[in-house]
Amino acid sequence: MDARVVDELRRLGVTIGADGPLPHVAVLVVAGQVLAPVGPEVPVAVHGRPVLLRLRSLTALCAGAGRAPSFQDGPTREHARLFAALEFAVASCADVLRPPPDDADAARAYRRLRRQPDHLVLGDPLFAYVQASARLYLSLVETSRAELDAALAHLAREAARGDPRGCRYVDRARELFLGASPSAGL
Repeated sequence: MDARVVDELRRLGVTIGADGPLPHVAVLVVAGQVLAPVGPEVPVAVHGRPVLLRLRSLTALCAGAGRAPSFQDGPTREHARLFAALEFAVASCADVLRPPPDDADAARAYRRLRRQPDHLVLGDPLFAYVQASARLYLSLVETSRAELDAALAHLAREAARGDPRGCRYVDRARELFLGASPSAGL
């Protein structure tokens, strides 16, 4: 957790509660191009507009001694907002990237983030936004590396189920978080 980021968001009028919704990373599109957040500054949606916040690396943000839950039955109540932050990033990217990412792309982003949490990857906006979302979440909620790894492993398995080039997982995320129709209609 990063008290500086929490304070900055509170100064901007954002309420950070124990169970309520958290701000999310804003996907930036300029002249039809998706701008991936690479580097310390990340666009965060604050009252409907993007605000750049300087976030620390995931390695620096992982804190606490939380044990890795199995997530066999899905996210625990305690970790539901972590899952939501990561899956919202996938849904938001699928809504603007052309071609939209498929399930294999989502699984690859989750696996890469687990292996290389602080890696800078140019040319992969999906990974950049999933990474930025994890950084924002860990800036707001104390999370151990074991908890993050377990969530990423579970999401990678979920995304990898079924047809390797299919969009079942991505479509479900888009529908759940954006109310968007499946990518087959794109």
